Amino acid sequence: MIVSDCCGNSAKCFVYPCSGGSNVGQLSNEAAKKLDNTKEATMNCLAGLGGHIPEMLATAQSAASVLIIDGCPTACGKKIVEHLGIKNYGYVEITSLGIKKEHNVDKTPPNQIEEVVAAARKELERFIPPIN
Repeated sequence: MIVSDCCGNSAKCFVYPCSGGSNVGQLSNEAAKKLDNTKEATMNCLAGLGGHIPEMLATAQSAASVLIIDGCPTACGKKIVEHLGIKNYGYVEITSLGIKKEHNVDKTPPNQIEEVVAAARKELERFIPPIN
């Protein structure tokens, strides 16, 4: 899939994983890394948004689109962007994919990473028009 050039080298589409202290938090991080490596989105720092770091806020607020990947229904990432008033964002919550949350940060099997990446790609397709 090729997403419109907002997600190319111009870095206008950003992915923010929750990167929380569980398997699903780390799955969000692994999926975001994969999207960054394939240039489908540019990975950025959710903690910087929560910490109100001016440069990071400006980056997120100027983005053409933002994708949040939260690990669980606590929805830390979603709450941060909503608090900041960012409205154009896509959203994936990993436990809603049927992956159970466990407090084991090393449990990130490749098949689950791919499942999260597939859900993220589907969400990107939903809110960013593809290039013909």
